[in-house]
Amino acid sequence: MSDQHAKLLGHMAVHLAHERGWSIAVATSYVLERTIEARQTYRQAGAPLGDDDAGFVRWLLTPSWQLTPSA
Repeated sequence: MSDQHAKLLGHMAVHLAHERGWSIAVATSYVLERTIEARQTYRQAGAPLGDDDAGFVRWLLTPSWQLTPSA
């Protein structure tokens, strides 16, 4: 996991902890579990933006309609 990816996950965990009143440990666990699920989905889709952290994060941040090939 790249430093940038780790920082993103950390920020997400802090946000969830604050928003939902969770401990940092619970929020971090939640974020990591969801990230693993999302990465599996990304790989099942053929890792369209590259099988690395940068491609995965771009995929997460790109609306799905922009990833659909035009007819």
